[in-house]
Amino acid sequence: MNVSFSKIINRNHIKIRVYEKGAGITYCCGSASAATVALGIHLKKLNNIVKVDFLRGSLKVSWKNNSNLISIIGPAEHIYNGNINL
Repeated sequence: MNVSFSKIINRNHIKIRVYEKGAGITYCCGSASAATVALGIHLKKLNNIVKVDFLRGSLKVSWKNNSNLISIIGPAEHIYNGNINL
């Protein structure tokens, strides 16, 4: 199970901490930010554009609730190399 904890700083700014089963703390998570902002907008606690802070960075999430599109903007960073042996 993945668990997200969020704190509303103000209507345009939240902080989120995400814990993923088997991985532990997740430093940034687009799906958690999209879901949290969409819920906050639905509950009328957040505006349509929100800064989302994680442990290692921030994202800008926007959603117009009359559409099915959520926009997530933020930096990308290479964090791991690996091989898959089939």
